[in-house]
Amino acid sequence: MIAQLFASQHLSRTFSPTSIMSGTGNPALFPPQPEAMAAMISRGPSPSEDLEGYLDHRVASSKILASPDYPTPEATVRAQFLGELARRLMKMPSEVGILG
Repeated sequence: MIAQLFASQHLSRTFSPTSIMSGTGNPALFPPQPEAMAAMISRGPSPSEDLEGYLDHRVASSKILASPDYPTPEATVRAQFLGELARRLMKMPSEVGILG
């Protein structure tokens, strides 16, 4: 719900909000799959220290969280994460050395 509220109030600052595993908090509902939970809370390498490792980690997590019925080619997923990182770095000049 927070992402939806932010997007509705700050459209110019919102690129692509994604709600993952949102729910009501009802403990009677099924819990997340252990693999999905592990993918969401695991921390991969820092892109400033290991860009390839960072991208590998993000791609692997994406494979776990994405729909198996609509697979996206790994090269496409990798390019999306690299683009996401580039957009983030445009806002954080102190880390600009990562991509080049």
